[in-house]
Amino acid sequence: MGYLIFFRFSEHYKKYHKTVKILHEFCEDVIKKRKEKFRKKDKINEDENDGIKIRSALLDMLLEANQNGENLSDEDIRDEVNTFMFEGHDTSATATCFTLYALAQNPTIQDKVYQEICEVIGNDPKEEITLSQINNLKYMDIVVKEALRIYQPVPLIERNIDADWILDGIKIPKNTTVAIFLYGMNRDPHVFPDPKTFDPDRFLPEQQTTRHNYAYIPFSAGPRNCIGQRYAMYSLKATVAKFLLQYRVTEDPGFAMEIGTCSVLKSMNGYKMKIYPRTKKV
Repeated sequence: MGYLIFFRFSEHYKKYHKTVKILHEFCEDVIKKRKEKFRKKDKINEDENDGIKIRSALLDMLLEANQNGENLSDEDIRDEVNTFMFEGHDTSATATCFTLYALAQNPTIQDKVYQEICEVIGNDPKEEITLSQINNLKYMDIVVKEALRIYQPVPLIERNIDADWILDGIKIPKNTTVAIFLYGMNRDPHVFPDPKTFDPDRFLPEQQTTRHNYAYIPFSAGPRNCIGQRYAMYSLKATVAKFLLQYRVTEDPGFAMEIGTCSVLKSMNGYKMKIYPRTKKV
């Protein structure tokens, strides 16, 4: 704990405190506005609406739990919103940079992605992209999955074992914390041959059936998997599509990425690429 005391006297503390204050105020403003809408309705999340099941947004469910007297304070709600909004944005932004970097290194694959985007969405970057259009970007889907395999946004996850567990004849006692190195799993040559090669075809349906269901878990798996994985995939595909409609990226031959980790995988020396505006012709 000593380093925290010294941190308060460092030049970085004021910047840290100011930044955290901005983040909290932003989240509190979102919650306040949603609360006002929440009060105007008898119940935001009706189970049935003309026979159609309605899914509540996360914030609505938290506010409803708070209103129903459950042990959930305003600070608890803010912390949950912080996690969803900022953790999701950080990982999504990182994944977008890595995906564009991989496409810069693989121009043939980039051309195929661009062609599909034009066929499904059109070549006007000002056009709104619909959810159904994103779902129809089949080649984009396997390209993104391969980018997430090589550049796993969250390289390490941990789980606490709630019961004694026998693994390969070895007893792992209850309450043991197990670290799962996803970055290493994704580069296992027994599961992904030639793992350093960017090959989206690994994720074609016929290829996926040859692997164990948990051989590739970029968003973890089970009851504690990533709550924002759908948001992350949709935002990643939409961002890459919008970008490629306007620009083409190529690699910089003199640049070598230096991978590092904190809570999220990062390039410690940036994502250096060459960017060229596209002509009007497809």
